Amino acid sequence: RAQRDLERAFPSLALAVDSGYRLVDVRGADEIEAMPLRGVAAMQIPSGELPARTGELAGQGRLLLVCASGRRSLHAAQQLRAAGLAGVYSLAGGIAALDHG
Repeated sequence: RAQRDLERAFPSLALAVDSGYRLVDVRGADEIEAMPLRGVAAMQIPSGELPARTGELAGQGRLLLVCASGRRSLHAAQQLRAAGLAGVYSLAGGIAALDHG
């Protein structure tokens, strides 16, 4: 149940942004270069840097963390919630689950 509370599903990132979420891409630079997010703005904070950069996310509103499959973003959302940030969610299924049609 706790995992479902942290995940949000959207058919597109544009819909997530239109729904009031601020995107945070937690993939590494090589992954972002190989498969950039198109048509949406996202903060880029690799998951390994999140503990040191949590302060950058405070006051940003509802955050939707994204990665390739949803595993890293879910773990990152759990870390940020444990650090006291509310309104942090993970894109269910990651970028792979988006409608690319």
